[in-house]
Amino acid sequence: MFNPESTYRIQFNKEFNFEAFENIIPYLQQLGIKTIYASPVFKAVPGSMHGYDITDPLHINPEIGNLEQLYRISERLKAHGMNWIQDIVPNHMAFHQDNHWLMDVLEKGQASDFAAYFDIDWTHPLFNGKVILPILGKPLEEAIKNNELSIISRNQSFYLKYFDTEIPINSASATLLNSNSLNKNPEEIKSVIDQQYYVPTIWSDTDRHINYRRFFTINGLISLNIQNKKAFDHYHSLIKTLCKEGIFQGLRVDHIDGLANPTEYLYNLRETVGDNIYITIEKILETGEQLPSYWPVAGTTGYDFLATVNNLFTNKTGIKELHNFYKNKIIDTPGYLQVLEEKKKLILYGHMNGELDNLCSLFIDLNLAERGKTEAINDQTLRKAIADFLIECPVYKYYGNKLPLEQAEANVIKRILNKIAAKDKNIIPAVQLLENAILIQPLLHNKDYNERALVFYQRCMQFTGPLMAKGGEDTAMYIYNSFIGHNDVGDIPDASGLSIQDFHNTILDKQQLWYASINATSTHDTKRGEDVRARLNCLTDIAADWMSTIKEWQNINNEHKINGVPDSNDEYFIYQSLIGCYPMPGADNDNFPDRFKVYIQKALREAKMHTNWAKPNKEYERNVNDFIDNILNKQSTFFISFKTLLNKIADGGIINSFAQVILKFMVAGVPDIYQGCELWDFSMVDPDNRRAVNYELRSRFLNEVDENKFADLWSNRYSGKIKLWLTHKILVEKNLARDTFTNGRYIPLETKGTYKNKILAFARVHKGTYYIVALPLNILAIA
Repeated sequence: MFNPESTYRIQFNKEFNFEAFENIIPYLQQLGIKTIYASPVFKAVPGSMHGYDITDPLHINPEIGNLEQLYRISERLKAHGMNWIQDIVPNHMAFHQDNHWLMDVLEKGQASDFAAYFDIDWTHPLFNGKVILPILGKPLEEAIKNNELSIISRNQSFYLKYFDTEIPINSASATLLNSNSLNKNPEEIKSVIDQQYYVPTIWSDTDRHINYRRFFTINGLISLNIQNKKAFDHYHSLIKTLCKEGIFQGLRVDHIDGLANPTEYLYNLRETVGDNIYITIEKILETGEQLPSYWPVAGTTGYDFLATVNNLFTNKTGIKELHNFYKNKIIDTPGYLQVLEEKKKLILYGHMNGELDNLCSLFIDLNLAERGKTEAINDQTLRKAIADFLIECPVYKYYGNKLPLEQAEANVIKRILNKIAAKDKNIIPAVQLLENAILIQPLLHNKDYNERALVFYQRCMQFTGPLMAKGGEDTAMYIYNSFIGHNDVGDIPDASGLSIQDFHNTILDKQQLWYASINATSTHDTKRGEDVRARLNCLTDIAADWMSTIKEWQNINNEHKINGVPDSNDEYFIYQSLIGCYPMPGADNDNFPDRFKVYIQKALREAKMHTNWAKPNKEYERNVNDFIDNILNKQSTFFISFKTLLNKIADGGIINSFAQVILKFMVAGVPDIYQGCELWDFSMVDPDNRRAVNYELRSRFLNEVDENKFADLWSNRYSGKIKLWLTHKILVEKNLARDTFTNGRYIPLETKGTYKNKILAFARVHKGTYYIVALPLNILAIA
């Protein structure tokens, strides 16, 4: 099997296309990169800046390039000994008029050849064999009354037009149309709409009722039935061709947890593309969770590595002090797990009511309870039991693909059910129904029953992931601000650091099981750049100074608050974000104030405490912006104090960043560089971390670094050139000693002396070749 030596992640879009990429191939080759790791390149919604909203998996996105260019690029890469890993998206496609498979379904209903491709519940009682079409900004009757909907004719076909969106009219009703007169009669328009295989609704209706599975809670992304063999084969046909012809040497599978049966999918994918293709999966592992060892993959996309390294650089004593400070001096809050549970409830009952109702109906329709038992239990009680089951799931998903479950998984499910029964005795009868269906009845080995019960169980597991992501990543991680350096994908906000021995054990396990898993430190999904986290960890080294400084800043800036805005929690988030994200001393500010305000607005809306995306609180947001403008005034008392602290910790952050780079390349795994991160990466969450990369500057720096002495690089360290130098040097060395880093042992080394507990040391050894690595930890606690 092909295993990459190093990867460089590229985010393709209309502003960085194949042509632009071809221009940087010489730079990447000179840097030492061996594999390109590409975001989705298939046809997507026009203007897409990420490519995950695919409309056609059988064609290259014309805004990026074409198939001929891709083949030409492949030849150029191979000439330089470089490979290509492609990001693919088997869970969902765009709910968009350019998605011709979906438009065919909307036009023909269940008679469409593509009807089984999409995860649509055609039996939903509210929609009578139709698909909900949540595209309206107001209720249907009001939209018709306001003449926002019309019937148009184009190329002998008719469409329902709503602003820029055009949805096909089915042939049966189209034969009766005279659009010129029809558009003058609202009742006739309504009559035509009633004859379609879709039901146009206001977009917010999906919070209460829905009959297709979405990606998380995004109406614009409709999920696939990729377990359907015909859908699988059709969707992967171009991917298969490009793998077989050697254009792709590897695949990255997006959102594996969304699939009904990830195990089955991965084995089908492996059979489709062959044994030589490298496969990695996007998977967030919770603390202590292990990737299924039987999956035919090389490992994950690296969130677990990111969290491991991040915790290594966290001062275990200091982080404990900061957690106590947050609870006692900033906001009296329950622990993170309680906040997470509360926010999962918020998402489920506030935005996924339709999905919850569907699960309740599915349990009943599958006839999983003994006759009379379901009727004896109040629908709301069963609903509550299912809801609590989803909420209490401690990981994104469990992967049981047959009943009865393997004993370890059955034990976990039993603990969850016991926990929710203990919390609310009123739902015990309903919990017993779930236990009987999932755990007890399957032991009788009734094949028909077990198949039905498995449908329900796997369906539940398709919603635990979105609930964890929306409740945790997209809500709780913007509320629980004890130390935001750990509020990131794969990590946990109440993390307490990692000992040197635990780090060694983690890497030894990784080398044994997942030696070709990706080592990521920044991705397109991380909430802050890798160097932001490296700098923030310095605060755990100087916890006492940080806490006293916060008290000072609160007093200084109280005059800048309007009506108490921002509140203390948001204010603390702002201070941490500033110290983490602010550009290096003396560096160009890169339009920082404006970018920062956009970031804080997104953070506030994601938190959903004072404002949100659906109903923004403009006054609160405006007052926060004014607060930021005032404190970033370079003549303000705060800013002078802020710059003093920044100057104090900046070099500590640099040392942490150096160590992070070295670990990424030197331990087991495939080191990945997210685009542009070979220089300092102080970016914030998307779209900030997807900004255009200045490759001209990086290329110039790369041509200069070999001529620079280390002393000169250090004196100019804030430019980032020294990070590029380190990255380049390690890549060159790694390429020269490929066998050592691919097959070499990882040997923890003991240290002695006063600071032995502040030094991480190990060796990579293979056939007489030794690489010795020694790195400082908690550098500001030593200084």
